[in-house]
Amino acid sequence: MNNKAILVVIAVPVALCALCGYLLVGLIVSDIIRYGASAQNVRRNEPISQQQAGAQPQHASQSSATGSDELVRRHHCRACHGQDLRGQQLGAMYARGLTASGVAGQWSEAEFIAAMRTGQRPDGSQMSDAMPWRAIGKASDSDLEQLWAYLKSLP
Repeated sequence: MNNKAILVVIAVPVALCALCGYLLVGLIVSDIIRYGASAQNVRRNEPISQQQAGAQPQHASQSSATGSDELVRRHHCRACHGQDLRGQQLGAMYARGLTASGVAGQWSEAEFIAAMRTGQRPDGSQMSDAMPWRAIGKASDSDLEQLWAYLKSLP
């Protein structure tokens, strides 16, 4: 193999890796700009404490909608699923709608919670690695139930 061929064999994968790296950094930076520094935790799938996940102490008297909206904000759902959570195109991918006209109208609560815990949709297909289900799945059952009820209430 001559030197030019070796250079091409090495340079092409390196260039693709660099491009993917730049895209990932851009995604993280856009999350930080939109939602603050806490967006880093979701992208890296770091463990999230119940307080960070939006868990409400049992003595708290916040309304369900406020608490659920906080969960949506902390998990950065709007970054991919759109400001109204009705879904949006993200380059070659489409982030599904989460409202009653989307996932919340098609899945059961148990299917939603299982998908958040396993990354597997009810039809058996795997969620994209871009979906931070590992971080969201660490929320308590009551938080996920509250989030489900909130999504069901959205048109």
